[in-house]
Amino acid sequence: SGEGKVSRYGCKAADKARELDERIAELIELEQEIEGTIAEISDATARSVLTYKYINGWRLKEIADQIPFGMNFQIS
Repeated sequence: SGEGKVSRYGCKAADKARELDERIAELIELEQEIEGTIAEISDATARSVLTYKYINGWRLKEIADQIPFGMNFQIS
């Protein structure tokens, strides 16, 4: 019946929402771990590069544009 299908799809949607919430929580925890590891790096430029790349998701070109001109910091 149509009502059974709606109920079944509602349960599937609820299950998927729960899975997504769990995955989001895992990713938030991972991001916090990465931020903590980056914070332990003594070099400010290296911290900035790693934050731009792994927290902000910037491309290397975007990062290079943020590094002060003349800085000799190699990004690979």
